[in-house]
Amino acid sequence: MIEALDVFKDKAADFHPLLQAYGARTHKEFMMKVLSVIKAAELEQSIMLLPVSYVHQMIPALEEVLENFPLATELAIRCLTGLMQFHFSSLRLADRSRMVHLAKMAAKRTTELKDILGFNIAGLKYLQESQVVGELAEEFQEILGEKKRRRRKREKAVKKALLTVSQ
Repeated sequence: MIEALDVFKDKAADFHPLLQAYGARTHKEFMMKVLSVIKAAELEQSIMLLPVSYVHQMIPALEEVLENFPLATELAIRCLTGLMQFHFSSLRLADRSRMVHLAKMAAKRTTELKDILGFNIAGLKYLQESQVVGELAEEFQEILGEKKRRRRKREKAVKKALLTVSQ
């Protein structure tokens, strides 16, 4: 994580071997990919052991991740939570406006993800209900078809009986 923060901080170097290794085109994407590769337990531990100077470098990196990668919101919030748990005293001294902006952006992204999730759930319910309705319609068609066949069979039997009686 420290190496990723160093690469992120050195934005002037467009060509960095780690960028290519992670398949990232920008420093922002590189930071997001590095954070996403770290397991949850290891992420918490690495944030806990992060030196104070890197804690302050992590704030702008997380801000960039939140701004540019909305689907990485959960990851960014997990990192922010870890930073607040383990480095609160040093973060109190950080730029308040940046921290307030970061908190508002995290809340906004979380709301957006909830909306997307709610929309997707509603769509899945609709698909499920339409599938059930389709299956019921097929069953009714089969039942109606069976009734029609029985009625035709009965009508044929009646006609046959009438023909045999009239002869």
